[in-house]
Amino acid sequence: MRPIGLRTAHKQSLVMSKFEDYLNAKFSLDSRSLNTDVLNALDTVLSINKTFRWLDLGTGNGAMLRRLIERFNGNNLHITGFDIDESLLNTALKTIKTHLNKSGYHIEQQDESLVATRREKMIRVDFCQGSITELKESFSAAQFDLITAHAVMDLVPLPTAVQQIHHCLSKNGCFYTSLNYDGETCLFPEYPDRAFETKVLTHYNQSMENRRINTQQSGGTRSGRRLHSALTDYGFGIAALGSSDWNMTPLLGKYRNQDSSCIESMLYWIAKEASHNLEIEPDKLRQWRQQRAQLLDANILGIIVHQIDLLAQKNR
Repeated sequence: MRPIGLRTAHKQSLVMSKFEDYLNAKFSLDSRSLNTDVLNALDTVLSINKTFRWLDLGTGNGAMLRRLIERFNGNNLHITGFDIDESLLNTALKTIKTHLNKSGYHIEQQDESLVATRREKMIRVDFCQGSITELKESFSAAQFDLITAHAVMDLVPLPTAVQQIHHCLSKNGCFYTSLNYDGETCLFPEYPDRAFETKVLTHYNQSMENRRINTQQSGGTRSGRRLHSALTDYGFGIAALGSSDWNMTPLLGKYRNQDSSCIESMLYWIAKEASHNLEIEPDKLRQWRQQRAQLLDANILGIIVHQIDLLAQKNR
């Protein structure tokens, strides 16, 4: 485990990477897409204890930390943000510090931790670098009451990751995992050459299926349902689950928040993956990309992405 401390954090560049821009752009989209029933079940879990130990996997720029901190009504919360990308952890450190300041917390540095207090409530935040598939090397058994993973489980081999998560959870501890892609990306309106767009989207999904982590398949295209199976196979109880689809469609002729930027990013990634397929004609792909971009500029294009949220409890 490599701690990312306040004293050792790298100075952030004034120009964020495209991926960091994308993470910021999709914050509102992600927030409104989270399944309400699963979130309400999580609230019940958070209300049980006055002291809570929380590990956030793939913490990125700290988005899930911002969403869930205020849902905790106890007195003592210890958060560990965990990601393989040190630059993102540095961004998360800055983001969560700003968020806590705006929320009225008094912030101090204690060793390598951020400690925030507001009346009787105390929040301690640490950031650590490492891999989800090697949690046992970073944390002791039963160290956390809650583990969260937002839009990241499709990138890791699920049986291995679930085993590592089980090791780190306390008895009756919970795993909340959100926005797990589950097999379908739909574009509206339909493209005139339906067969061509089907080929493009099929290759996009297949590129996720082909992803390997040390020869093991990642969660891939069906990460939602595969994660459900992996959790039940390992003895977790499923407390709640439901769809958390991205709905990036115009509302009364306008896109919400920064949805247009998210759609633009998706079009770029879909076209980039398709460009690697020798069976997809480059001229047709450029034409498809151009037509879709024109519809985006006209506030007509819509994308719906099917995803699943789960709340699982460690039973043994």
